[in-house]
Amino acid sequence: MIEPNGFAHSDELQSARQATLASIRNAVTEADVFIFTLGLTEAWRHSGTDFEYALCPGTIVGAEFDEAVHCFHNASFAQLRDDLEAAIALMREKNSALKILLTVSPVPLVASASGHMCWRPRLIPNRCYARLRRVGWCWQRLSITSLL
Repeated sequence: MIEPNGFAHSDELQSARQATLASIRNAVTEADVFIFTLGLTEAWRHSGTDFEYALCPGTIVGAEFDEAVHCFHNASFAQLRDDLEAAIALMREKNSALKILLTVSPVPLVASASGHMCWRPRLIPNRCYARLRRVGWCWQRLSITSLL
């Protein structure tokens, strides 16, 4: 959960982070099937650190967008593939019997900082599905149960 007013102290942030990580760890180690939903490939990053933001800076109260600091990034297929492979390898390291069901978010792309028009999203390479569908590595390399 994103706290609308942030955290009063860093120890509250660390506590929330630890609780979230424990929940994720439990979900992976205890599950028979993990449903992994792929979404958009766009993100906003800090230009100096490559820290990726959950939301575009400036879109919530109290935050300001700074063009010199905040940069738009649209992940390449190779980046998406590498991240997905690493995430699944880590999950299977903790639970070797884990089956994975890949799904694609049904949320339509309604706005993009890529400069592309969004009225025909099937023409924009911003959805993971469009990229994953073009290659057959899902089943061969990752032993994916299904792709919905």
